[in-house]
Amino acid sequence: MYNFTKPGGVVTTTTPFKTIFNGQALEDVIPGFVTLSVKGRALIGREIESNKTPGADGKYLTSNTLEPRPIVIKYLLKNTSANYRENFNKLNLLLHKPEPKQLKFTDEPDYYFNAFFESADEIDEIDNNVVATISFLCLDPYKYKNVDKDTGTNRVTITKLPKNPNECVPVLIKMATEAPGDKVIIKNENTTKKLVINHKFAMGDVLEIDLNADYLLKLNSTNKSELIDFVESDFDFTVKQGDVITSTNSKLLEVHTKERLY
Repeated sequence: MYNFTKPGGVVTTTTPFKTIFNGQALEDVIPGFVTLSVKGRALIGREIESNKTPGADGKYLTSNTLEPRPIVIKYLLKNTSANYRENFNKLNLLLHKPEPKQLKFTDEPDYYFNAFFESADEIDEIDNNVVATISFLCLDPYKYKNVDKDTGTNRVTITKLPKNPNECVPVLIKMATEAPGDKVIIKNENTTKKLVINHKFAMGDVLEIDLNADYLLKLNSTNKSELIDFVESDFDFTVKQGDVITSTNSKLLEVHTKERLY
C-alpha cells in the first residue's frame, strides 16, 4: 500500500497489491494474508573495496560491485482459531526452497527478483491477527523483466531493451532455415560478433541457441552443440537496444531478451 503526502495535510491513498513468490500470490494461497508494505525495491548500495599504498594519499580502488539486495515484506495475517496453525504450515511450505525463486509484486507485474526466503519475525502466539515481516535475500541484486522477443525473417532490430543501459546476452536466438545449405551465420551488425553453425541443413530446420545453457545449441529440439564452429564463433555475443541482428539462410529469426535493471 502507498501513502502519499500533499501540502497542507496527509492524504492516504490505499493501493492494495500482492506478493508473488515462485508463481503463487501469498494472498491467494494463504487465507487472510495481506501485504502491508515492501522495503528494498528502490535504491541499492554498492560494496566498495580499496587498499592503501604506504606513503601515498588516500586509497586505490580494488573492487566496486553491487551488494546483495534484501527485500523485507511487512504483512498482516488474519487468522481464525481453526486455521491459525494451517496458515503457517502453508506459508512455511511455500517459502522454503533450496534454489532462488522469482519474487514479484502486482504493482510491477512485468518485473521480478531472484530471491531466497531468508528469515521471519518471531511471533508471539497470543492473538489470531499477526503483523510481522518476512525477509528475502537476492544474491543477484538485479531486477529482471519477463522475457520478450524481436522477430523478423533474416534481420531483426532489438527494441525490447529500452531501459537496459548495458549490453546483455540474449536469452535465446531462434531461426528457421529458408533452404538447404551447409552453414548459418548469425551476426550482430553493430558489434560484428557472430555465431557460426556448420551442418548440412534442410529447408525448415529450426536452430535454438542459448549462450547461457550447458548445451548451447539445439537443432530441431535435439542437443547439437558440436555443430557450432568454436573457432569462428564469438562467445561474447551480446545485444543492446537498437542493435541489428542478421542471419544467413533464414526465413524466421527471433531474438529473445530480458531487461536487467538496478
